[in-house]
Amino acid sequence: MGFFLLSAQAIQAQTDSLKNKKLVVPLNDSGTHYIQFSASTQIWMRHTDNNPGSTVFGNDEPHTTDISMRRLRLAVKGKVAEKAYVFLQIGDNNINYLSGQRVPIKILDAQVEYHFKEYLHFGAGKTGWTGLSRYSAPATTTVLGLDIPVFALATINLTDDFLRKLSVYAKGDVGQFNYRIIASKPYTAQTSSSFNSQILDQVATPANTSPAIQYSTYFKYQFFEKENLLSPYSPGTYFGKKKVLNVGFGFEQQNDFTWQTNAAGDTITNNMFLFAADIFGELPLYNGSVTFYGGYFNYDFGPNYIRNIGVNNPVNGIDNVDNILNGRGNAFPMIGSGNSFFGQVGYWLKTSTTAKSSWQPFFSVQVSDYQALQENMVKTEMGLNYYFNEENSSKLTFAVHNRPIFHNETRREIDRKMMAVLQYQLRF
Repeated sequence: MGFFLLSAQAIQAQTDSLKNKKLVVPLNDSGTHYIQFSASTQIWMRHTDNNPGSTVFGNDEPHTTDISMRRLRLAVKGKVAEKAYVFLQIGDNNINYLSGQRVPIKILDAQVEYHFKEYLHFGAGKTGWTGLSRYSAPATTTVLGLDIPVFALATINLTDDFLRKLSVYAKGDVGQFNYRIIASKPYTAQTSSSFNSQILDQVATPANTSPAIQYSTYFKYQFFEKENLLSPYSPGTYFGKKKVLNVGFGFEQQNDFTWQTNAAGDTITNNMFLFAADIFGELPLYNGSVTFYGGYFNYDFGPNYIRNIGVNNPVNGIDNVDNILNGRGNAFPMIGSGNSFFGQVGYWLKTSTTAKSSWQPFFSVQVSDYQALQENMVKTEMGLNYYFNEENSSKLTFAVHNRPIFHNETRREIDRKMMAVLQYQLRF
């Protein structure tokens, strides 16, 4: 307690556009060594058309209206010695009416790094530094849409913890070229709530074995302004404050990730190899700025691998009399072996020339051609961000997403369902 009282007294007089002091504690007289505190929360008020057969404790639940906390974050970061940086973050996701009264706060990030040169930073810990694509490590408080493109976090909560893994990494800038290279020891798939030890016939599922080392990289070229290299998490929008145009590519690889039986009945394992190439830009346009992203993803987890995910799922059971593939609540076949395209666009515009508030309509689409499905999986989202101030510390988002329902036998789309969300985000 004494430390935090002293820290509060030592906070530097740095202010943002709201005249609020930033929570920065200098560690030396010059202020070159410092610790900075931050926090954020995202509250969802939503209505969900649930998948057919969805239940809550055995009771039919065709629709759910609820209030939940999508994310809660408390973070400490800073330069604690010459060229030495630290980042610690705690929090949790998806705190809803099914979570129970006691919700554990998790250690999300705990990483340290040393900056040898601009072109070589080396770090280690439980971290979000990962490769593959820009949005495989997204900055959740600056997403362009309602939420992150979860399918880009290819092993989310299966062999990682909200994308974080125990890793060592190197990163840096060489002129306008930026790179990150990561080696991780993934968490065991057996500890995931979605793990099933049953081996399927010619359908890849996570193997019941000790995980091999996972390697990932991401390289990008920055045509205009360079982005911050301190954080692993890439912004989805700069709300008009940067001129950015980047192209990148990356991969992620892990041996013996899945297994299945072949036609002869033998058990075989498959290596995971994922590749992505993308482009991101935010450019001035007609008294505002346009933000866009396009990404191509080629995922190979093994034959016919498919995984349903329901973000912040509002139900806890299903009576699957309609034999759907999706599973319960708002889940749909989000990740699988095959090819995907994700596109997103938004337009940021101030409410007036003198106002600090601004608007940002957006639209996104995921189109996936997965081996396990007989037709493309298409998920869309559209909505509007309203920023109350220039610092993006207070934001209101309304969005509607539309997802497909697939039949388990035909593997074809038989219906579509909607989810509407009003989100309020506050951060400091």
